[in-house]
Amino acid sequence: MKNLKTIILVVLIIILIIFISLFLRQQKTNLSSLNAVKNIFCLYPLTIGGSSMEPNFAAGSRVIFNRCIDDKGKLAEGMVVVYKNQNGIRRVGRIKKKIEDNRGVFYQIGRDRTFEVEEVSMHSIEAVYQKSN
Repeated sequence: MKNLKTIILVVLIIILIIFISLFLRQQKTNLSSLNAVKNIFCLYPLTIGGSSMEPNFAAGSRVIFNRCIDDKGKLAEGMVVVYKNQNGIRRVGRIKKKIEDNRGVFYQIGRDRTFEVEEVSMHSIEAVYQKSN
């Protein structure tokens, strides 16, 4: 547990150093530097805890998700997302189906190796996986 706290502290210090260096380099604020800073804070690293997302993500895989979602109501079927279920537990799953009705936008989300599906409000989506180019 102490090692985890140390790692988190080191990562936060590195992020702070990057942010400060980007800020100090720019005497004029331009859009590209703002996007660079935004992208740093949008990153959400997560370790896949089990085998339910195999073969795409093996248990123990470290995956980078994007927390900066432009419109949670327009996510596509097949996207992998991080969400909180009705019990407040953070999970990773794949959008199986989008549902729009008088309650709003909901997604049926499941894992790749199981048939279990949960209905999740768009407001419970925390991050999306985007393959790097």
